[in-house]
Amino acid sequence: MTAEEQHAELTRLLRAGITAVHVEHGTSPLEWPLYLAQSVHDSVNKVLGSTMTLSHLISLLVQADIAQRGDAPGADWPSWYAGWLQERYRHNRPGLGV
Repeated sequence: MTAEEQHAELTRLLRAGITAVHVEHGTSPLEWPLYLAQSVHDSVNKVLGSTMTLSHLISLLVQADIAQRGDAPGADWPSWYAGWLQERYRHNRPGLGV
């Protein structure tokens, strides 16, 4: 999978995941990182070639949220988070060339 394909798949997963969270829990649930992580955990690990725990993914989603709000508040968050996650896991995918 190329970096672009990986980014597109992560973006799709995050967008679909948050849509499922909104349907099940409303549009602004306080525990959205938990719900989103539960929804996408296995798929994100597969795309990134990682073995992160659910807790680690929840932590990364919270960190990404803080970073995005500070660095790119108007950005399309699923795409921004996808790039943010790719950056953290680039070392696990030699030659990915993100």
